[in-house]
Amino acid sequence: MKIKKYVVRDMQEAIKLIREDLGPDAVIVSNYPLPRRGLAGLFAPRQIEVTAALDEPVKQEVRAIAKGESADSSGQKLLDLLSTFNTTESGISAKGRQDKEGNSEEDSDKISPAFSLMLKKEGKITVNNELFSKWRRILSGIEIQDSIVNDLLQSVPEVCKESDHGIKSFLAESMTKLLEPFYINPADKKVNVLVGPAGAGKTLTLVKMAAMRTMRDNKQAALITLNGDKVGSLVELKYYGNLIQTPVDSATDTGELAEALDRHRDKDYIFIDTSGVAPNNSGGLLKIKDILESVETEMDIYLVMNSTTRLRDLKRCAGGYNKLGYNRFIFTRLDETETLGPLLNLVCNLERPVSYVSFGQKVPDDMVAVTPKKLAGLVLGGVDRYAESGAVAST
Repeated sequence: MKIKKYVVRDMQEAIKLIREDLGPDAVIVSNYPLPRRGLAGLFAPRQIEVTAALDEPVKQEVRAIAKGESADSSGQKLLDLLSTFNTTESGISAKGRQDKEGNSEEDSDKISPAFSLMLKKEGKITVNNELFSKWRRILSGIEIQDSIVNDLLQSVPEVCKESDHGIKSFLAESMTKLLEPFYINPADKKVNVLVGPAGAGKTLTLVKMAAMRTMRDNKQAALITLNGDKVGSLVELKYYGNLIQTPVDSATDTGELAEALDRHRDKDYIFIDTSGVAPNNSGGLLKIKDILESVETEMDIYLVMNSTTRLRDLKRCAGGYNKLGYNRFIFTRLDETETLGPLLNLVCNLERPVSYVSFGQKVPDDMVAVTPKKLAGLVLGGVDRYAESGAVAST
């Protein structure tokens, strides 16, 4: 058995080095964060120590024992193999070896993972199967659909399969790559329209988007509502418009919308709010569609949905709003749920990105733009909370 230790910044760096040194058949025995020492250590990046092993030579020794060698000779060979774990590791300092020699109980604890590795490929234990079963339950528990779960887990390399940290790190990287093709879009357009069911939070989201442009990017923006017939909607929008020093207009038909857009042609961005319409309300959706199509200008159409909505209803809403030709998603109320697998499902199935997520009432602080890496982090952020709930216990 060839065993080697690495001191690295993260698991991605460890995986790269292990593959280069030991090849694709190597497995990770253990990993743990190294303590920071001294004042300088407080400001240095956190490091982890990763132990990897290549156990091909071990199988021959185990088979030899199984074929009926004498107890003395086979026992001696097994002891020799186990001692290899403590004496042939590369990258271990002399002080580290002295510490091991002075503590036999710690040595015996460190032998156990190596011995497990020797027997694993002979069918004596099923570490990988148990770990994979646990992760399958976790990913399904945060409502990632089975086909995506299968693709993600099947692509995990052998070198990552011996630890939760290794699997999770690889999943984050794989999920990011899975999402990247859906984020290859042209630059943001000048006109931005928000559509979605009532109660999704479109108006406040619209204000946050405008505030991000005006307050953070120092751009000029205007707000237009097509929902002026709703009691209080125009008053609400004008209130927010005053807060972020952005002009507000109202339009009820194609002519008024064209006039409002012309008045604000000097602005960098125009944000349009629409009526909340149920996805099965064909008449209401067609009315919005006719008004938008009458304007001969390119626009980004965002479907705004509540992240606490059940997956089945999210799919129904996304399907119903297809007739409006939306090209991006926004999800609200992320602070009210820990299950964000449906966001990944919708992006992969409908091939449209989640551009923004919001998680509170503050304007514009409680909303962020989303990248593939950020979305993967949000989805996997629910993994720890799901595991802590005890929901991954074997059934």
